[in-house]
Amino acid sequence: MYQGFYNLKEHPFRLTPDPSFMYMTAQHREALAGLVYSACTRPGLTVLIGEAGTGKTTLLYALAGMLEKRRFITALCTNPMLSREEFYDVLITKLGVECSSTLKSRQLDALQQTLLQNRADGRPSILIVDEAQRLSHELLEEIRLLLNLETTKEKLLEIVMAGQPELGEILRRPEMRQFKQRISTMCKLKPLSQAELKEYLQHRLRLAGRPEQDLYGDNVIPLIFEYTQGIPRLVNSLCDSALQTGFG
Repeated sequence: MYQGFYNLKEHPFRLTPDPSFMYMTAQHREALAGLVYSACTRPGLTVLIGEAGTGKTTLLYALAGMLEKRRFITALCTNPMLSREEFYDVLITKLGVECSSTLKSRQLDALQQTLLQNRADGRPSILIVDEAQRLSHELLEEIRLLLNLETTKEKLLEIVMAGQPELGEILRRPEMRQFKQRISTMCKLKPLSQAELKEYLQHRLRLAGRPEQDLYGDNVIPLIFEYTQGIPRLVNSLCDSALQTGFG
């Protein structure tokens, strides 16, 4: 509503995970590079950990977009609160598996055949799970068992899990040692520094159609950082509220 007032072409501080507005800090580039490398080399399981609001979901959408351009077949699961049956339904639907049976044994067999065919067609398959810290122990075990779908040289299904720091605590539990041993790469995201926060605001305003970052003065940046601690989601919420107040 305030876009015309500030000469903006787009909303600069949406809370939705829009990859086109993603600001790539050094750590974001490193994390994305790690995810892409894992997807291409297919070691099995990659984990991305970061505080709530640090941009994990946006990074996952960016990853999915990049992989789809490379003809990957991707299954993105954003709801971790699924039963085992619902999880397999999502998996076989998004990976294009043809299986009318509700029996797990037949679903796994159909899944393996589809993954083998995808591999033969030069279209690797990848499962991306967001909010993984909320997965039940049952689903974590199912994900671990999916890693058994493999050839003698590589995994048939690469899996990427993203979650908050609680996920790291879960994986450190003694009963999770078998799962943890399957992790090939661990990527982490931290909040923005104050310098990165300033560049983040410039980046988003420029993409929204305002090339000069003249809406938030240098004296305001430390206040935004103090309030948000550099967490992008909080930065977006605060800056959007400030623009609404200024417009009002």
